[in-house]
Amino acid sequence: MFLPLHHWDDRPGPQNHVKALIGAAYGEFAKIPEALILAFNAPSIRGLGATGGFSLQLQDPSGGDFNRFAGVAQEFLAKARQHPAIGAIGSSFRVSAPRLFAHVNRDRAKSLGVPISDVFDTLQAYFGNLYVNDFLKFGRVYRVQTEAEAQYRSTPEDISKIYVRAFNGQIQTMIPLEAVVTTEFTSGPDPVTHFNGYNTALVLGTAAPGYSSGQVLDALDQVAREVLVPKGYGIDWSGISYQERIVGRQSLFAFAFGLLMVFLVLAAQYESWSVPFAVLLAVPFGIFGALSAVWVRGMSNDIYFQIGLVTLIGLSAKNAILIVEFANKRYEAGQSLFDSAIEAARLRFRPGHPVRAALFHAGPEAVPAHRRPATGRAEDRRGAVARTRSVLMRNLVVAVLALFFASCAVGPDYSRPDVPTSDSFRMTEKDGGAATSIANLPWWELLKDEELQKLIRIALEENKDLKRAAAAVEEFQARLFIARMDFVPQMNVAGNAPSFGRKASFLVPGFPNLFNYYLQGNLSWELDIWGRIRRSNEAARGDLLAREEGRRAVILQLVGGVAEAYFDLLQFDMQFDIARRTLKSWEESVRIAQARLRQGVISKLDADQFEAERANAAARAAEFERQMVQKENQLSVLLGRAPHQIPRGRSLTEQVLPPAVPPGLPSELLQRRPDIVQAEQNLAAATARIGIAKADRFPKLSITGLLGVASPHLSRLVANETAFGVAGPSVAGPILNAQILGFQQEANEAQARQAIAQYEQSILVAFREVEDALVAVRTAREQREAQVQQVDALRSALRLASLRYKGGLANYLDVLIAQRNLFEAELALTGTHRLHLVSVVQLYKALGGGWSPEAASGATTEKGNG
Repeated sequence: MFLPLHHWDDRPGPQNHVKALIGAAYGEFAKIPEALILAFNAPSIRGLGATGGFSLQLQDPSGGDFNRFAGVAQEFLAKARQHPAIGAIGSSFRVSAPRLFAHVNRDRAKSLGVPISDVFDTLQAYFGNLYVNDFLKFGRVYRVQTEAEAQYRSTPEDISKIYVRAFNGQIQTMIPLEAVVTTEFTSGPDPVTHFNGYNTALVLGTAAPGYSSGQVLDALDQVAREVLVPKGYGIDWSGISYQERIVGRQSLFAFAFGLLMVFLVLAAQYESWSVPFAVLLAVPFGIFGALSAVWVRGMSNDIYFQIGLVTLIGLSAKNAILIVEFANKRYEAGQSLFDSAIEAARLRFRPGHPVRAALFHAGPEAVPAHRRPATGRAEDRRGAVARTRSVLMRNLVVAVLALFFASCAVGPDYSRPDVPTSDSFRMTEKDGGAATSIANLPWWELLKDEELQKLIRIALEENKDLKRAAAAVEEFQARLFIARMDFVPQMNVAGNAPSFGRKASFLVPGFPNLFNYYLQGNLSWELDIWGRIRRSNEAARGDLLAREEGRRAVILQLVGGVAEAYFDLLQFDMQFDIARRTLKSWEESVRIAQARLRQGVISKLDADQFEAERANAAARAAEFERQMVQKENQLSVLLGRAPHQIPRGRSLTEQVLPPAVPPGLPSELLQRRPDIVQAEQNLAAATARIGIAKADRFPKLSITGLLGVASPHLSRLVANETAFGVAGPSVAGPILNAQILGFQQEANEAQARQAIAQYEQSILVAFREVEDALVAVRTAREQREAQVQQVDALRSALRLASLRYKGGLANYLDVLIAQRNLFEAELALTGTHRLHLVSVVQLYKALGGGWSPEAASGATTEKGNG
């Protein structure tokens, strides 16, 4: 139950304070012995915990007796109530909560034919609640749950009003539930909660007046050490107390960081590392005064007071600046150190006004003329020397701070992961690894077919995937330019005409509002102290280089794909020619067989065998023609054109291959293959994003300003008194979203680990592809040489078989087998020719061949000029 309170003005007096009202509620609730009622304030952070104050869990690691646990919990509460820092405290854990226990007579239920599951389902549906389903109405989802009306489930005797179905053979009857269920009243712990896997008791409470939440948590720790720990029990925090325990010790770091920032700003202001200490001497007095005031008034040292202390550090330093700055000017003008300090304290101390922007750079000219001390030429010369030295020191300090901030970039710097590589590839031929890698050749020197070169150049100009990759590069070039623009100030212009309505008053004279005509220019310049912008540029540069390598990968795949498809097309051409030539040979054999059949020399069986082989050759020729046309269509898509006939150059067997295909060194693969370099650039970008996430967790320091003119009357917009302007530093930092930024950093770190795994996987895949291509090149060459000998032998065998058959020395089977074997061998030889060519291209592609569109166009120009 939540009870809203009236406004503070409507409930004056300490007796109407929320803590007093809670105490009065406890007094009234104690008069009700039948119930345990607790009263608490609302939580400080909405959604984090159910109540205000503290919440802790008493834990029983042994999982022992609940009665003993309850006794220890009551002892802990009694001891805690004696501590002055602890106000109200209580626990809902009880071991004597009344229970109604239902006994199910399973034997009787079985004899009556009542399923046990029906008994429990009926109890749940009527006396508890049973989820049925969901339904949709008025745009909302509602749950359907069943339970009996209140008058039918208020007493144990109501069980007799509920019936359950019994099965006796084919007969079904309804019997009252009390026939198999009896009830009795017991007591026990209710509810039984668990925390960290242990039996626990939730304890809630509030701090006593004048004590902070941190003091209360320390007091509870002390009571737990005295009462719980010796008996084997413990405590753990939950809700807002858990969060406070995690971050409660970080206030000292905030104070130290505040002092450090004030010291660095003062060091740049005074061009000295010693003068800022004089300013910071005022900070302890300010903090001591604040602590004294809080102690005298009995206020608590809460989070709001600690935030005020951090602000007080800056305010105290600014108050001291009014004195130290003027004392410095007097000391540079020739006065002694003691006199300068006394006069500065007497003239520049402003009680009640710690911040005066007009006096921030106060100097001798700010002192009235009748109070200025007389100075001679020596003092003037000494002052000029001091001013010159001051300018030099200021420039030096600014340069040092600029170098410091330029090198201060949070997050890890990228370094290439150490990936071990062998001295040579496993399948490298003898002396093949020492030669220059075949990947150093441009593709037009590797592929000598002029028609193939024309097709590749068309694909490099018109392929759609390559155009998309080039557009992606242009996109990330623009993104890099956008990231670089964060280094420069951001400026924009805004204007306004008065809105319709009634003008009451101007909030700030001279500055624009809804009832002004105004024009203003805004400026914002973020100082990249933590390196967020630099890391953003590193990430954008990594993304751009990754897209560049992705474009190279598309080029590599495109040229290799066109070459492989072209070789496939040449294979189908040759196989189609072989099939047609074989078909003509079989047709001649069929003609001779039909003539011999009519002469009665051979049987019908022999003639049918020749006819079957002719039909097989015709079917294979049709299949090769289909594959040839489909391959032309596939190649047309790679060329970025509609399907059309592809011109051919040299035949498959006339293609020129290099005499040797040395792969080079494995270490060269890491710099040449575009997919590996792309994975490395993605890793560099992911590493830079870790720094971005870390920098987002720090305050952002910016210089902001605006300049413009504003007037309620359009005719007076350009008058002198209508101009306005303001400039100054601004700081913005995360508070409530700091935990989200921490999770963002963890997410970026996980992405970096994924990028490392992807980089290493790319290297493994690259080595595998090179080894596969190397063994394919070597074995394809050996296989082709063997199949060439096989085809020559089969051709000779067919010629001899034909002569013997025509001379009547051999039967038709010898000719048929010889013709069939030659046909299959010639088809296999074309496949091996194609495999050898494709293997060389795949090796070139696996090594990251050095082709590029620019080099290709340059080669075309040279050939044209030649």
